[in-house]
Amino acid sequence: AEPAPCPYRLVVGADTKESGCPRKMLHHIGASAFLAALSASGTLASCPSGLAPYMNEASPFGWPVSPNEWQYAHPECWAEKYPLCAGERQAPMNIDLTLAPADCRVQEAGSEGALADKATYKILAGQPEVSICKYMRSVVFVGDLGTITLKGASGENVEYEATSAHLTAGSLHSVNGSFTDAELLVVHKPKGASNALSNAVIVSVLFRKGAASSALFNQMGFSNDDDSHETGSVWKAAESIDLHAAMHEALKGNSFSYSGSVPVPPCTESVHYILLSSVQPVGSAQVDKLKQVLSKFTGGTQKRPPVPRAPNSICREILKNSLLVTEPQRGCASTSEGSSACWAATCDLSPVNINPSEIPASGRVVRASDLVMYKPASGVIVKPSTYTLDAHGMFGQIMLNGRIFTASKLSIKAISQHTFNGSHFAGELVIEHVLFGDSFGHTNGHAAGYSGSHSGDHSDGHSDGHSNGHSDAHGSGHGDGHSAGHSDDGHTSNEDSSHAAGHSDGHDSDNSGHG
Repeated sequence: AEPAPCPYRLVVGADTKESGCPRKMLHHIGASAFLAALSASGTLASCPSGLAPYMNEASPFGWPVSPNEWQYAHPECWAEKYPLCAGERQAPMNIDLTLAPADCRVQEAGSEGALADKATYKILAGQPEVSICKYMRSVVFVGDLGTITLKGASGENVEYEATSAHLTAGSLHSVNGSFTDAELLVVHKPKGASNALSNAVIVSVLFRKGAASSALFNQMGFSNDDDSHETGSVWKAAESIDLHAAMHEALKGNSFSYSGSVPVPPCTESVHYILLSSVQPVGSAQVDKLKQVLSKFTGGTQKRPPVPRAPNSICREILKNSLLVTEPQRGCASTSEGSSACWAATCDLSPVNINPSEIPASGRVVRASDLVMYKPASGVIVKPSTYTLDAHGMFGQIMLNGRIFTASKLSIKAISQHTFNGSHFAGELVIEHVLFGDSFGHTNGHAAGYSGSHSGDHSDGHSDGHSNGHSDAHGSGHGDGHSAGHSDDGHTSNEDSSHAAGHSDGHDSDNSGHG
């Protein structure tokens, strides 16, 4: 099942070696070393560019849209835009059970079939909708798919809700280097959570071609007869989809779990994988039809090559028949200094989730229209930054606690930085304000350039516009208030939200500068 050899050669010093596909190379060296070698050889110079930053497709993990500045054909380029893709806990992983060192042995944590009575999956009655997921290169159905009960770090029961099931041709995972013909990935979020962004569980079932057909494939519209699968990117299932039956036999066997990542960019290391080792049968024609649909609507069936279990002699833990969900990776990897994991501790005040039910009632009601005095502006300068489209000008004023703030910058962010009842939105308009008088005495009008740290001219996320006379008036409040402008998922950035906290250091606690 190996794809065709990859169209590049790895050049190290004076030696030139045929690299073959990353799938093969990554069995021998780690992701970081592989990327470093490619970078040194100049291979990364051919990475695709000019791609739109987002695709208009919701992520199964919770974003309203999905990142798009990457291609399945060039996994070696992913970390260029999404630094966590070079992390130490990436997925999919080769489930290598052959490694000899003692610290690489698979830990026996339970008996065969330990998950069988922990999962309560459901039947989607009628003819539920089945659709193409270009982001995951899969065919997916969504809904209330049931639950699975696992164990937290302290041994407590933790229930996870299954929200979507993704069927793909050619397995993501390999076991001892061997792939199967298809894989079903059931995505879960913690029960009651609004999404799976910070803590997801994926339970995977492998399929191999055989004499018997798969009932799940039939239900999703991929029969084992000679009829072609003629449809668009969305269709009605042939019948009810019985996820319980599809998972039941596989759950009776052994399982292997590990801590990994989202298998595509942004590669956030927040996913716990449970791979069921009992391979299920599927008809040859069923797999062929699935491949045809994925090739037509997603561009192919190639996926990210599994990373090795023991890159650089450091062995990743695999638990056999375990109910324990390992904690998501929260550290700051050396390969991803620009991710929010590296500066969240100093930028912990914004953004926040707005939950109206948790806001105490106030006896005094103030209408926003009594505080806001915005107006049309002329001579506005519009320019893009890393994650926003920014407009600099004089847009009016707002009054807070008896003080007037001037609106000096508008930013449109793709993917909201704040959440409302736990949900992100497709965009957010951020209006930045300066305390009236701050702009006086600054070259070219400080109000217009107040947040220059967020423009394309200051890609490191820090401002040069607060030096000289301005620092005398406000001490160190501004210098500490800006953060690196890259998020760990390529969607959001706290580059604006941290500004308010830093601005208040130089004034009073009520002088937050954002609207």
